[in-house]
Amino acid sequence: MAAKAGEEWGRPSGGWGQRWWNRVCSGSVNGRVLVGAVTVGSWTLVARLAMMGQDLALAYRFGIGDTLDAFVMASAIPGVTVTVLASALESAVVPAYIRVREAGNHDLKQWIGTLTGWAALGLATITAVLAMALPQLVASMAPRFGDEKIRLTLTLAVAMAPMVFLRGLGFAGRALLNAEERFRTAALAAAIGPLAVLAVLAAGFGVEAAAWAVVAGAALEAGWVALSLRRLGMLAAPRWRPIRPLAPLAGQYVATLGGSMLMAATAVVDQITAARLEPGSVSLLMTAGRIPLVLSAVPALALATAAAPRFSRLVSAGDRRLARQTLETYTRWIWRAGVPAVVALVALSPKLAILVFARGAVQSDQALAMARVQACYFLQMPFYVAGVLGARLLAALMLNQALVWIAVGGLLAKVILNQLLGWWMGLAGLALATSLVYLVTWAAIRGTLRRQRWGE
Repeated sequence: MAAKAGEEWGRPSGGWGQRWWNRVCSGSVNGRVLVGAVTVGSWTLVARLAMMGQDLALAYRFGIGDTLDAFVMASAIPGVTVTVLASALESAVVPAYIRVREAGNHDLKQWIGTLTGWAALGLATITAVLAMALPQLVASMAPRFGDEKIRLTLTLAVAMAPMVFLRGLGFAGRALLNAEERFRTAALAAAIGPLAVLAVLAAGFGVEAAAWAVVAGAALEAGWVALSLRRLGMLAAPRWRPIRPLAPLAGQYVATLGGSMLMAATAVVDQITAARLEPGSVSLLMTAGRIPLVLSAVPALALATAAAPRFSRLVSAGDRRLARQTLETYTRWIWRAGVPAVVALVALSPKLAILVFARGAVQSDQALAMARVQACYFLQMPFYVAGVLGARLLAALMLNQALVWIAVGGLLAKVILNQLLGWWMGLAGLALATSLVYLVTWAAIRGTLRRQRWGE
């Protein structure tokens, strides 16, 4: 069932290209992680650019104002929910799946079917509860929205609620694909949703149609992942019977879920704070953060996705020392590349904002306001990338409980910094607070890893 490198990335069956590829994939752990990271990064960049294109198209079409504020706030509620559930699921599933597969004493299809069954049941329950709670959530998160704006936000949020179930299943399948190092297939799935929204906007439909397109894109994404698993012989019918190998996964998932919820709450704090400011603040904050998000998420997801299976295999084989050395090697590369990139991007932020944002219904003065926010977001890049990579090693070591306490500290720091820096700098202060939180989080992850025994 394991993926062969030459099959995964479309290399020919013979020739110098295949021989070079086989040498790299059978070489050092750092080399194999680098190959995987380049693959993941390339296709993740496509997906992230599609997502950024979706957000820019929304801004160009509706402008920085009430309509886009309503869409951003409405999509944030199911979006944050599924991100929390999915990120925790991937962190827990990859090491658990590899342990079961390497042990070789359990039926993998039975294990996958049981995982699918319980995940589907949990996601359906959460989706139903979320849909019933939306009126209270919207009212509490955006108390300064007017009645008409509240109604639009609620309408859009209800339309997008099924995204939680559909994208959650898609993420569970993508975790299995990543565990088998089918990185390209998993990364491409993330581009389907934004492309569906772009198609609706290009056809001239309104904001409600864009909300339905989000759900349609999530359904197409889940279908793509299911077909990919079927081709690999990994698609299994849902089962709801207890199975012993799922017990460690459940424990780690609960711990990881707590950490993910707390870290996601930092983004919700921003949305709530911005919603209390002048109209357009929510959409301005979201739009200004898109370029830094792409530039941070692509290398972070590339390295973390490629390294997670390797970390899990090394830890399972008892080679913890090599896992730590791999992390340290890539952390050094992150600083060497990240610090000069941040300096350049902060300096170029005003020109970049005018070039990218000052189009359609977005005015030049709004683009300059975005530049200040964007520059503060750029500061997070090396801390974010290094922190995500370190968190994957903690997950491989089954230390997800530590991530919960780290997330608690990050959330407390975010609340305090938002009050202080938001009062002093406005929206730019919220962005700077986010960057400082990622600094604190990375330092805490590094400190936790330094206290582990590595078999030296």
